[in-house]
Amino acid sequence: MTVPMGALTFVPAGTQFVWRTRGPIEFAHLYISPRHLEDVADRYDGMRRWTLIDRVGARDPLLEALYGAMLREIGAPGESHALY
Repeated sequence: MTVPMGALTFVPAGTQFVWRTRGPIEFAHLYISPRHLEDVADRYDGMRRWTLIDRVGARDPLLEALYGAMLREIGAPGESHALY
C-alpha cells in the first residue's frame, strides 16, 4: 500500500503493526491516551461508546489541516502555542 503525502494513520492502543518502507520517509506521531478519547466522547456524546479503529493512509481535509498547523507551530523557532 502506498500512503500519500499528508495522509493520516490511526492506531488504537495495543494494536501492533509491521511497517516496511522504501526510500526517504518523513512522519510525525501524535499520541492521545485512550482515557482522553473516552472523556471527549462522554463530553460530546454521552449516549454512545466510541471506538477508535485502525486506518492506514486515511484522508480527512480538516484533520490534515489541523495536524499540519500543529507541525508548523511546533517546528517554528521560539515558543510554541500552548494549544499544542
